[in-house]
Amino acid sequence: MTNPSDLGTLLASLREQRNFSCRALAQRARVSPTTIGNWESGASVPRLPELLQVLEALEASAAAQQQAIQLLQRPRALVHLRRNFREAPTNTFAPLPLCQGDLLRALRARRGWTLEQLAVQLGVATRTVSRWERGEVQTSIAQRHAFCQALAASSDEITLLTLGCFAESTERPLNLGELDALFETLWRPQHTPYKAALMELGYLSVAVRLQSSGADTGTHKKLLLQTYAALADRYYVMHQYDRAAAFAGQAIRLLSTFEKLPGFGVVALVRFAETSHHHALSSQLLAQWLPRVHEPAWQAWLLSQMAAVMAIRRRPVEADALSLKSLELVKDADRGEQEGRRLDRAELLRKLNQPEKSQEFLPTLNPEVLAMPHLTLPWAKNQLALGQFPQAANLVERTQRSLDVMENDWAHMTPLIRRPTEALSRTISATMRG
Repeated sequence: MTNPSDLGTLLASLREQRNFSCRALAQRARVSPTTIGNWESGASVPRLPELLQVLEALEASAAAQQQAIQLLQRPRALVHLRRNFREAPTNTFAPLPLCQGDLLRALRARRGWTLEQLAVQLGVATRTVSRWERGEVQTSIAQRHAFCQALAASSDEITLLTLGCFAESTERPLNLGELDALFETLWRPQHTPYKAALMELGYLSVAVRLQSSGADTGTHKKLLLQTYAALADRYYVMHQYDRAAAFAGQAIRLLSTFEKLPGFGVVALVRFAETSHHHALSSQLLAQWLPRVHEPAWQAWLLSQMAAVMAIRRRPVEADALSLKSLELVKDADRGEQEGRRLDRAELLRKLNQPEKSQEFLPTLNPEVLAMPHLTLPWAKNQLALGQFPQAANLVERTQRSLDVMENDWAHMTPLIRRPTEALSRTISATMRG
C-alpha cells in the first residue's frame, strides 16, 4: 500500500482493500454512508472515537491504526477542527483562551479526585500529573487518552483534548479581568458541537481558578456567582440534575452579598427550583428573592417558575395566578421573552390537566414553527394529552428530524430537547401498541 498523505485517502484505501462499499462499511461501523464519503473526500474530519470505530470495522492492522491517528493530527485535519471549534457561522466568536492543562485539571475537579489519586490510577508520579495540568510538560496522545478515560470524559472531550486545539500554557494564573473575559466567551451561544462540548470543562476551569485565588472582592464574588449559575444551567441542559442543584445551591449561598438580584442569581434560583426535590424550600427562596429583581423579563421568569412549583405542590389556583402575572410582565417585551413565558403557561396548563386551554398558548403550527424543535415538542406533548396519538407521533418525528438537521446550530441546547423527545416517542409507541 502507498503512503497516503491524508486521512481520507488512507480510509478509502483500507475500505477498497476490504472490498467494502461506503454503505457496507457504514453499517459495520454504525455511522452513515454520507459520513464515510465526507471523511474520504476531506469534506469533514472524524472524531477520534468514530475513527477508532471505523478502523475496527475495517479490521485495520495496528500499524494502519497508528498511521490513521497520526494523520488525524496533521495540519489539514487540525485546521478543519479548529475552524469548527472556534468559529461560529457569523465568524464573530473569539477562540476560547483555554489551555489543555486547564481542562485536564477541570476533568479531575469534576470527579473530585486529588492529584495523588489520579497519579495512582495512571501509574505515574504525582508531580507528573501536576506538571501536565500546569502545562509545563506536553502529554503524548496516549497519555491524554488515558487521562480522559480514567476521569470518564465524554467522547467529544476525549477528541478535543487528544487533538489539543487550545491556547499555549500561560504559565501564570489568569487575573479576574481575564477570567471574566473567558467567562463571557463561554457564555455566548455555542453554535458548534466542539464549543458546546467544552462548555462544562470551561466553566469548571474558571471555578477552580476562582476557588483557589483566595480573593474576596465584590468582583470575585460576582464572577463566582456567574460561574456557579452557568454550571447549574449547563448541567440542567445535560439532564444531570443532582449536579445542577448542587451548583445552583452554591450560587444561592452567594446571593446574600448582593442588594439587587443579578440575572445570574435568577438563573441559579430557577435551576435550583427545577432540579431540587425540596419544593417548599424552592418556593420560599423564589418568593424571598422576587422583590430584589428589577427587570420585568427576569421577574416574569421567576414568577413562571413559582407557578410551576405551586403546581407541583398541588396549589393550582395560586399557580394559575402567578402564571398570568408572568405573562402580564412580558406583554411589552421582545418576541422571545413572550414566547418563553407562553410556553411555560402551556406546560403548566397541561400539567394541570387542561390540554385544551394549554393549546391556546402554543404558537400556530406554520412551516416556521414546524422547523423549530423547541416548539414542536410542546405541541407533541399536548397532542398526546388530548389522545391524538398519530398527530403526536408525527410531531415527535418532525422534532427529531429538526434536531438532526440543526444539531450544529443548536449544539448547546440539543440535549435539553432530544432526551424528552425520545422519551415521548417511546411513550407514544407503547400507547399505540397497547
